Amino acid sequence: MAGEKNLFDVFKRVDKPLTTGYVPAGELLIQLLFDEEGAYLEGVDAKGRPVAFDYRSSHGALRDLLKAMDAIKEQQEAVIDWDTNSDHIYLHDHGHLLWLVRASGMLRDAGMQPLGFADGIAEIRLDYTRDAARPDDWLVGTLQLIHEDETLANATALRILNETHVLYGNTIHETKPLGDHARMLSLFNGALPEALLERSLSLLFSHFTGVTVRYGGLRTVFSEDVQAETSLIFEQVDETGALHLDVAFSLPRLPLDFVRDYDITRLATINEAEQTIVVRQVLYGSAAEERKWLNSAINRHRKGLEANDDALLFLDENGFVIGRELAARFLSQELGALTQRYTLFGAEKLNAYKVKAATPKLKLSLGYGIDFLEGEAQLDIDGESFSLFDVLAQHKKNRYVALSDGSRAVLDARYVAQLGRLFKKHEKGVKVSFFDLPMLEDLISANADRTPFARARDVFSGFNALATQPVLKAPIKGTLRPYQQDGLKWLDYLHTHKLGGCLADDMGLGKTIQTIALLARIYLGKAASGGDLPPSLLIMPRSLLFNWKRELDRFCPAMRYQIYHGSERDLDAALGSHLILTTYNMLRSNIKDFTEPAFLYVILDESQAIKNVETQTTKAVLTLKSTHRLAISGTPIENNLGELYSLFRFLNPAMFGSSGEFDRLYASPIHQHDDQDAARELRRKVYPFILRRLKRDVLRDLPDKVEQLLYVDMSDAQRKLYETRRAFYHQTLKHRIATDGIEKSHFFILEALMELRQVASIPEVKSEDTITSPKREMLIEQLQEAAVNGHKSLVFTNFLATIEMVSADLKERGIGHVTMTGATANREALVRQFQTHDETMVFLMTLKTGGVGLNLTAADRVFIFDPWWNVAAETQAVDRTHRIGQDKTVFTYKLIARDSIEEKIVMLQERKKALFDKVISSDGAAIKSLTEQDVDEILG
Repeated sequence: MAGEKNLFDVFKRVDKPLTTGYVPAGELLIQLLFDEEGAYLEGVDAKGRPVAFDYRSSHGALRDLLKAMDAIKEQQEAVIDWDTNSDHIYLHDHGHLLWLVRASGMLRDAGMQPLGFADGIAEIRLDYTRDAARPDDWLVGTLQLIHEDETLANATALRILNETHVLYGNTIHETKPLGDHARMLSLFNGALPEALLERSLSLLFSHFTGVTVRYGGLRTVFSEDVQAETSLIFEQVDETGALHLDVAFSLPRLPLDFVRDYDITRLATINEAEQTIVVRQVLYGSAAEERKWLNSAINRHRKGLEANDDALLFLDENGFVIGRELAARFLSQELGALTQRYTLFGAEKLNAYKVKAATPKLKLSLGYGIDFLEGEAQLDIDGESFSLFDVLAQHKKNRYVALSDGSRAVLDARYVAQLGRLFKKHEKGVKVSFFDLPMLEDLISANADRTPFARARDVFSGFNALATQPVLKAPIKGTLRPYQQDGLKWLDYLHTHKLGGCLADDMGLGKTIQTIALLARIYLGKAASGGDLPPSLLIMPRSLLFNWKRELDRFCPAMRYQIYHGSERDLDAALGSHLILTTYNMLRSNIKDFTEPAFLYVILDESQAIKNVETQTTKAVLTLKSTHRLAISGTPIENNLGELYSLFRFLNPAMFGSSGEFDRLYASPIHQHDDQDAARELRRKVYPFILRRLKRDVLRDLPDKVEQLLYVDMSDAQRKLYETRRAFYHQTLKHRIATDGIEKSHFFILEALMELRQVASIPEVKSEDTITSPKREMLIEQLQEAAVNGHKSLVFTNFLATIEMVSADLKERGIGHVTMTGATANREALVRQFQTHDETMVFLMTLKTGGVGLNLTAADRVFIFDPWWNVAAETQAVDRTHRIGQDKTVFTYKLIARDSIEEKIVMLQERKKALFDKVISSDGAAIKSLTEQDVDEILG
């Protein structure tokens, strides 16, 4: 047909005007330049001067690049764009050119230095840190480039090219897609007040993808969607009495104007209670539909009004303008519906329409009950007195309170919600928990009678005075460090006031010795004056029994204790001691025996064992009778707030009421609605009763290195296997040494010791996986606790099977880790990953592999899984982390199977320490140094 283009018309060449100055393809280079619009490409000669080019004179990848650039130039010449310099080819619009220029190898920077491309996909991370040169409430944002788990660049060196590429130095890195606004990402570099952090993060996650965030130790969690609240904004009442209002959307934790001014598609909030950055996609309703509903609702009240300004109804892009008389009718009839449908803003402007934004005054008349205050509560609203529960009922139904003059009081919903959390119905009045007193005092009028609160206030203010109290004496062997003395003061204060608490110090800070010091003060001090106290019950995982025994024997040998465990347990005999040690399993199996006695203390070590209030273990613990209660845990909350409720249901049962109440007042508002008021109140409520010090808080009180032995009991099946093999080797070696002599028996001694060590540490290897290693279970518990608290760990072992099994355990629990053996080739990459990757928390390696040439200062926990007597090798391994650049105290733990060859070797080590330190440098030398008496002692 006439006018239609065919195949040959479309591809026919259009000749360009002849131009002089074309550079031959062999002399042409491509330069990467920047201006305020972003990064762009330019064809230049060897001296960096812009030149014309003809793609037809080139070939290969360069030809493809020049042809694409030529086509873009033609397009730009055909379009008039007043906002963009059309002479430049910007990479944010033409990112595909990077793939072509990469293949050409012709790219240069502004100084004509060659630019290369890195392999793999890099990651962009935004770090928020504090700067000593700025106020404490300011943060500094810094973009970081992470490539192959190594941090390469920061804010000053990193330049964004487009959505998928960045430049660092003379290398271009491909990144995960950053989003359409990638070139604006550099705006996040710089300082901002901490109060603006949630706004900054909400902008980041709304407009950028592929960017991770690091702020303190908080994890980023992508949670369920959040529905933006539909809000009604009373803008103003103008000079004619007309009301200006409009519909908008609001989000929790963000100012209304911020949500109106910015396109927030993802809301980012800080959850301090769970140490997370919570990111939610925002779902918005239809503003048009809401305006339609409002328009209809307002029009219903125009009937009978004269057609004048008082009946005006006007709607434009700025919202509604409603005449004075129509507005009065509308608000009079529809306020209830409006408060149910919308969150109201600007209600203080409605006095002319008999709608008041009121601030109630709380009046109380309370007396002391058991664990609570009880009496009457009134609210004064605009001079009128209401009972507290009348106000709560009216507000729940109407979202306002009706006043006697016909006006309606709109109250702050957050204030009303707090009243609902604090006050409970009690007979004809109200009651308030003792534990809510600090929050209650914030609400009552300044001139209110605080006499009923005096006793409770003294208790809470006493916590603040502990730092100035004199050092307490405890009849123990050893000296408490300063922070441990502070812990003892806190424990003693709880004891004096019969309050439960959780000692939640970081792993390795001495929770055990602080608890022993408290018990020693109570029992040994009382015993000295002839007092008679009931025993205390200490419950723990089985793996900790021997460690408690060892610490009691070491620090307080005068304390009488009994271990209630095993077939020969006797509760009647145990009740005659100061302290009974038992396990959670033993308690659960013998709960009827334990519910009868009234203990002085019930103490839970590793109290996360009762994190679920519905489990049989928790139910058993809650049936125990005691005057005092104490929990010990380095990780009191691991996953959710339900664990906090279960813990305090044990410690202070009156604090939260039923689990349903806790869920309604705290857990659901915080989890589902990110209610910061509820979170703040919850944190304030439990704060006095949880003592948690981290390593960095007490660094000045700690030595550079702390070493500790962790004893583990073998299981019955493991012990049976161990004894069978020990007896065999003992008898066989006696005969062989008697026949051949000690010198010719070295190889068989080594074989015997190696097998017994395997049975003691990793019995799975010698039992075809029918026996599970208790030591392995303890190691995983320790590694998990360390990881939850942000500590990286090194694990050294002599057996490859240990690495394989522990690696599988860590993978099952989602704990990031790397492994290294003698066969590992990419050691540098593994070290780099462990040192720089926040998610890699554990490094597993053989003792010999990890002993030389590695710098692993990111770790501050070292676990020797199967100790050997080569002290030099162990010391060398520990020194992988305790090197120049280490700014943390390093804690080293040796796991030792009790009543095994390992325990005997440690004893032999101590006895021959000088010899080992000076002479022995290898396993073979260690074997050769053994005498016949030593062998008999180890295997006997």
